[in-house]
Amino acid sequence: MLASGAAQDNTFASLGDLWMETMSDQTLMNFSDYTYETDLHSQLPAAQGIISLAFPILDLNQDNATDLLVLNITSDPATAAFSSEISAMSGRNGSVLWAKDYPDSLAFASPAGDLNGDGRTDIMVDVVLAGTKFIPYSSIAVLDGGNGTEIWSKPQILAVTFAYPVKDTTGDNASEFIVHVFGIDSLNNTVATKIALVSGADGTEMDARIFPGAVAIEYPAGNFTGDLLQDSIEAVYGLNESSQDITTTIAAIDSSNRSTLWNKTFSCLALAAPAPDLTGDGKDELAVYLMSFANNSTSSEMEIIQGADGRRLWQKSFGSSLAFATAGPDLTGDGKKDLIVYRLGESGDNEVQAVKGDDGKLLWSKTGMIIMP
Repeated sequence: MLASGAAQDNTFASLGDLWMETMSDQTLMNFSDYTYETDLHSQLPAAQGIISLAFPILDLNQDNATDLLVLNITSDPATAAFSSEISAMSGRNGSVLWAKDYPDSLAFASPAGDLNGDGRTDIMVDVVLAGTKFIPYSSIAVLDGGNGTEIWSKPQILAVTFAYPVKDTTGDNASEFIVHVFGIDSLNNTVATKIALVSGADGTEMDARIFPGAVAIEYPAGNFTGDLLQDSIEAVYGLNESSQDITTTIAAIDSSNRSTLWNKTFSCLALAAPAPDLTGDGKDELAVYLMSFANNSTSSEMEIIQGADGRRLWQKSFGSSLAFATAGPDLTGDGKKDLIVYRLGESGDNEVQAVKGDDGKLLWSKTGMIIMP
């Protein structure tokens, strides 16, 4: 059953201590006294070799030059395990400023602004999954951008973590993190999700929503309030046991105070994507793609809804074809943006449609055309 709102904190207790205040390396070594038969890494594709990604980052060693944040992920097909290394590299000469290893871990890193007040950009580390040889765990952590020293970390056992930094909304000049924890609700034998706003400065949990029996994710989706801050969409997915179809609840979250602007429930799989302001009110819209797989048949629709209040502007059906929309120019001369919709037909009869943004009126269509932005 789909969770209609956040549960109380004790509902999530069965997933273990999700914010464990202390977990040392020795604690993890002690997990070897236990066994955990599920091989979670085998569910992820592993190919021998290394993936190396580098991202520009503001001056870390104070030589007035841009440096690089480097992420190396290796995988072993024999054990289906990942290992990760996060390092900082001098942009001036390519030397390694610091490096930190995460064995038996799938980890990612991103710049997170100055979190400790030393004037340098610090690093958020998301250990998505680790320790699968014994007790699986995950964590988020902050590293000092200047030397790689860990400032704080928050591990959680028997869970997968996905996190990303967002702009400071509290006035402490430090970024916050949106942290997703996906675990098993052992009381009800279902999946459960916790979404928390966490202080980048010290890891304090500032706000949390819990969704028993559902997978939930929050992501930036545009400016819904006109305050120049990026707001978010919270999408919650559950299973309708009677129809064996996915149900979806989509909510708009005001990033300035974490309040819910509106929410809508769909009796099918719904994917909400950002769309530009189509009505001229200075607030962005959403394109919601609706896909139903009930009764061994597939149907596809698209709704354009206002980001400010969730009101539906218009809806368009595509039968069993898939479709997606991109922002287009003002095609009608009314001063408002319109949409370009690509319909992917089953027999290769792909079509591009020019659609009036505020009411969905079809302006024209062409077969096989791709419109460049």
